[in-house]
Amino acid sequence: MSQTIKQRLKTRLRYCLQKRQIPERCQHLVFKLWPTALFNILKQYDEQSTQWQSAIRLYRELIDSIQPVESRLQYNQIKSKYLALVRNTNNTLLLYHHESRVETAIKSLLAYYHQSLQAASARLESATDPDAVNKIARLPSMVKPGIWCELYIDDNTPPRRLRLAIINSQTGQLIFVNRHGIKILQKDADDFTRELLEARSRIYKHDNLFSHSNDKTPFQKIG
Repeated sequence: MSQTIKQRLKTRLRYCLQKRQIPERCQHLVFKLWPTALFNILKQYDEQSTQWQSAIRLYRELIDSIQPVESRLQYNQIKSKYLALVRNTNNTLLLYHHESRVETAIKSLLAYYHQSLQAASARLESATDPDAVNKIARLPSMVKPGIWCELYIDDNTPPRRLRLAIINSQTGQLIFVNRHGIKILQKDADDFTRELLEARSRIYKHDNLFSHSNDKTPFQKIG
């Protein structure tokens, strides 16, 4: 019976690990600690049990989360769930291993996540969004750094008068600042183009930036 369980487990592990890269820091966790825990869960319960289904799903999610980060979506997904994966893995493995072995593996896993996410963030920030060039090209010709705009925020918030400081050609994002040069708002170029067409945001002509309220204060502050 024990050999049968081992064969069934081996088949399932092979499926979970197929075409997956396991970082060196995570290999003890993935190849040693988890298989032992899964063997005991499968031995104690059956393949249709909630316990087994939850454990094998967690194992697969963990393996997926330590694959090379290749997109912003993947980065965001891993960043949002890796702490829960670590916590659940820790709780599961503690049922079948000594605390010191689990603690060492969990620390190594956390170190991998931190290094991987930091490197991926830097790489994605420097990479050009394939659609960014098209977004920038769709902007009206008068949209250039230095222009002042009245910017739509949302239906419940008054618009803000801000200056366009940066058009990021790598991300397709526009950075707006106040009159002190402090970043206040970031907008997607396509969103801004759409808002201009719908007259929810607008660009000020230079002559309209100032109002003569009285002789002592010939210029009205903006931003």
